[in-house]
Amino acid sequence: MPAVDWNTPVTREDLRPDDDGNAHPYADGTGYRVVAFGICSFCDHMRADWGPGGFFPSHTAMRGCESGKRNHCTCDTCF
Repeated sequence: MPAVDWNTPVTREDLRPDDDGNAHPYADGTGYRVVAFGICSFCDHMRADWGPGGFFPSHTAMRGCESGKRNHCTCDTCF
């Protein structure tokens, strides 16, 4: 994947055709989500690259997160 220019905003035109830009809960029912379009540049870029079904860390870390509950954590507790 090419380097992401985090300073370039993602527009609705950049989203995949099957993505409406709304938050999508994960299938495991935990309630952890990818935030709605326009709130988080990481979520926006990942949604544009992978679409709503693509894998990337949720916005909310788990309760026992080893990173200090940083957004988009991929520590062993969260994953």
